[in-house]
Parts: sequence; structure tokens; C-alpha cells
Amino acid sequence: MSRNRALALAAFIAVVIPATAIAQNPTPTQMNGRFGQMQMKIDEAKKANPAERQKLMDEHLKLMQTQMADMHAMMGQGAMMGQGGMMGQPQAGGITDTKAAPQLQMMQQRMDMMQQMMEQMVQMQQIMMTPAK
Repeated sequence: MSRNRALALAAFIAVVIPATAIAQNPTPTQMNGRFGQMQMKIDEAKKANPAERQKLMDEHLKLMQTQMADMHAMMGQGAMMGQGGMMGQPQAGGITDTKAAPQLQMMQQRMDMMQQMMEQMVQMQQIMMTPAK
């Protein structure tokens, strides 16, 4: 049971604490490709023995940390709330303002990525709790 707790803690840390090297201008293609790599690690772990599972989990967490760093870089380019008044003082026209539309789209993309990562963490937790075949 302590192994499962360590796994959960490692996954939590990977999401909460970004990697130290934040990527410069990540592209959606790079980020989507990384999600594919992460899913492949999950699929491989379903068929792996315990030692291989741990290795795949470590690789998955590294990919997740890179993904989080890219997400931070994506949002740190002035497109997050506060720069255009979305969460601060409302601009004329509210969120229908033409300046707010790209911000809302970027926020939606980031929320989608976060949800996808949480779903992958749940999948990895379930795999780690399942006895190897």
C-alpha cells in the first residue's frame, strides 16, 4: 500500500510542481504528441511485469513534467488572466471582447490538457494496483 501512496504522491508532484526547464514556445503538435507518448506508456504498463511497470511509470512522470512545463510556458506568454482584464477589471464588452476570445480558447485548451493528464494518472494508478499477469 505504501508503494501506491508513493505513486500517488509522485503523480501529484508532477502536476503541481513544474519541471525546472520551461520550454520555449511549445506547439500544440508537440504537446499532443507527448500525450500520445504518455498513453503508449500506459498501454505498455498494462501488459508489463512489476519492474517494467515501474520503469514505464517513471518515464510517464518525466513526460508529464515536461508537459506541465510546456503548459506553464504556453500560459506565461501574456495570454493568461490579468493581462487582458478577464479576471481583473472587466473590459468594455465583457468576455465577448475580441481580445478575450483567444484567452478563453487558450484557457480551454489548458483545461482540456489538465483533464487528460488527470485521467492518465488515474489509469496509471489502476495499473499499479492491478497484480501483474
